[in-house]
Amino acid sequence: MFSIYKKIFNLNEKKNINFFFIFIFISTILETFSVGLVVPVIYSLIDFSIFDNFLFLKKLFIDYSLLKVFFSQDNFSDKQHFISTGLFLMVCFFFLKSIFLTYANFFQIRFINNLNLRWSSDLYKGYLNQSYNFHVTNNSALLIRNIYEARTCSSTIQSLLIVLLDSLVLIGIMMVSYTG
Repeated sequence: MFSIYKKIFNLNEKKNINFFFIFIFISTILETFSVGLVVPVIYSLIDFSIFDNFLFLKKLFIDYSLLKVFFSQDNFSDKQHFISTGLFLMVCFFFLKSIFLTYANFFQIRFINNLNLRWSSDLYKGYLNQSYNFHVTNNSALLIRNIYEARTCSSTIQSLLIVLLDSLVLIGIMMVSYTG
């Protein structure tokens, strides 16, 4: 398997694949954390007394509440301070996660398009450098089909990367749900 990996990817593409695996790992952690974050936040909104055990969190969320920033009066309850700050932090986390995943998706699409372009152009240049006799004996429709099939190969790699990412996210979610 590694011999095929060495043959079909050049050095720059191998570096990009390694970089993409780092993206996959970080994306897995972010997705797992975001799924694991939803249940405690909802539970804390329903039962505020759970934070009596975590006084430092309660004090931190109340002291740095968004309600104190936007409103000058301080006639809000501790629960309102906590909810506003907690939801703001959750929205910020999801926003930053979506920015990261958008960049990772852009990187993946750019990588697949460059891979498709290189494979197609290498195959096309290979056909152009063949002798006249090669073109007489081979059907041009088959040669054109082979060039378009390079696109299918790069799409297959993209699908494999998506399956890998989703599998890792599923494993991470299962680990969080069964250990908690």
